Amino acid sequence: MLHPLEIKRSINPGSELLNAFHLLDKASVPRGNGAILCMRPKLSTLNAENYIVPIWMI
Repeated sequence: MLHPLEIKRSINPGSELLNAFHLLDKASVPRGNGAILCMRPKLSTLNAENYIVPIWMI
């Protein structure tokens, strides 16, 4: 299962970044939850399948 990650320097990454994740839906391997790693101070969600993860948490 693929779990896509996007790394951004921004504090407020936009949901348009998820468009790249949807390209993986066409792959033969199923796609799991994804995450955008960024400078946001708190863990949050973009939607039910994708998270915003502060870089300091990894």
